[in-house]
Amino acid sequence: MAEDQCANGAGAELRGMIEAFGKPFVEWLLGDISEVSPEQEEMAKLIAEKAPFGTADGVFFGWGPMFCAPRNGETSPIAHMRRLIGAAEGDNAPSSGDVTLDALNALAAEMYGAFLLEGKISLPFAAPVQTPLEEAAVEAVRRDPDLPFDASSDLLEAVQLSQGIGFSGGVQLVAVPSSIIYAAWSRAKLRDCVPDLTGLRESVKWMLREARSGYSRRHFTAIGVASLSGVVGPVDVRLELPWGVLRSAHGSDRPRVPRVRDGGDRTIQGGDDENAVTIRYSGDVILETEVKCSAKYAPVADISEDSIPSLDMRCQHILSERVNLARLAFLLSWEGEDVPVVIPGWSKFVVPVRQGEGWQSSNPDRYAMLRPTAVSREQMADWQEWIARLSSVNFRRLGIAPQRLLRASAERRDHLDALIDAVIVWESLLGADREITYRVSAALSKLLYAGFEERSEFRKRATDIYRLRSQIVHGVDVRSDKVASASRDAIRIAKRALRSLVLDRPDLIPMSSEERSNRLILE
Repeated sequence: MAEDQCANGAGAELRGMIEAFGKPFVEWLLGDISEVSPEQEEMAKLIAEKAPFGTADGVFFGWGPMFCAPRNGETSPIAHMRRLIGAAEGDNAPSSGDVTLDALNALAAEMYGAFLLEGKISLPFAAPVQTPLEEAAVEAVRRDPDLPFDASSDLLEAVQLSQGIGFSGGVQLVAVPSSIIYAAWSRAKLRDCVPDLTGLRESVKWMLREARSGYSRRHFTAIGVASLSGVVGPVDVRLELPWGVLRSAHGSDRPRVPRVRDGGDRTIQGGDDENAVTIRYSGDVILETEVKCSAKYAPVADISEDSIPSLDMRCQHILSERVNLARLAFLLSWEGEDVPVVIPGWSKFVVPVRQGEGWQSSNPDRYAMLRPTAVSREQMADWQEWIARLSSVNFRRLGIAPQRLLRASAERRDHLDALIDAVIVWESLLGADREITYRVSAALSKLLYAGFEERSEFRKRATDIYRLRSQIVHGVDVRSDKVASASRDAIRIAKRALRSLVLDRPDLIPMSSEERSNRLILE
């Protein structure tokens, strides 16, 4: 593979570097290798001799310090090598007229190689010893009037930061430049698996703007990212939503240190090898959304135990709601009875000033069993269309019906629990305080069927399901096969009812459940 990435005749050391680190990093370190020069070969040999590519658990031990300055004011060994061979000549971007942005862009170019080895080395952010570019970036942040420090701020001076993503903690001056640049890298990776330096710089500009907004205007834009597991689509799908993006996952979306249960693969083998479908618990579909987030700064010296603000979880709630809306949209978009289960994998927020990204993982054991399923471009487009439909609906008027439908179809492993949840969906959509069995079955029959015979037959089945549900909640021992059959039918009815309301009768959605059933029965 390495031979295909550089000119013929490249030495073993250079080929080994490409195999170990990848072509993007090697070209950042040594320059263009389409025509390998003697100087590049010599540098590759020197690196192989002085800093071999040995790994431990996939990490290149000994390479982290290569990106660190040995003493304050000195460049790192990696930066020194790049300058010797001339690879650093393209690092300098034209001046933007913004001192802070220019300083961050210069530091981003220096950090770019470490980003390319993300997960393979320990990234030396906020190290106690700084390179000249790190010192310049810290000084620019210190003097920026739209950031929470001033010319007298000490390197280790901290401010208390509370953000609407459920984060509260101290942020030190020395960590702010690397925090902004790391967030910029995370944002750039959402658009490109291996961002180039131009893409990183564009993202640094965006993140600096949001960091300033968070301090000067007390709000900024956070990027919520979440994965969905259970289905896998074509590799290059990217669909625009009313409030974000739905796309296929790529390699850089995986959590760097996932829980074992979240990182494994589940494989189903069909009739032949071509029908095998592999999904990852860490997710094969990604949801991105921008959320307006609050930010509150205060000097640490002014913070007391009584004045620490409570955690603001608003953005977490918005991301969770949009994840569940996407899951419900998939359920309603699926043509057919046997709907694949889609569950949340992990989530994170990309924000300009914060150490780390705060990965959160879901436990797949809390959900129904996954059935790995490949979805087509057409099915992904249907999913997108249903997300747009549901985004225009005031779901608060539907009570707990959407939540309970998700529980019944994708979260319950016990048919008994799923049956109870599905019937709750019926009642939440069309129920009332009295004559509930008659009212709900009659309203559902009018909503779902046109002819008298179909409606009459449906009402009998709905009444049977109600009777079975009543027996279960009153402790009667019911055969498991009858429970399983009733559960499947109840979920199917609940799904059809919600689909019909959204597609055919949106005029009923603003009403109460009793008003809906009255309107349907009396029409």
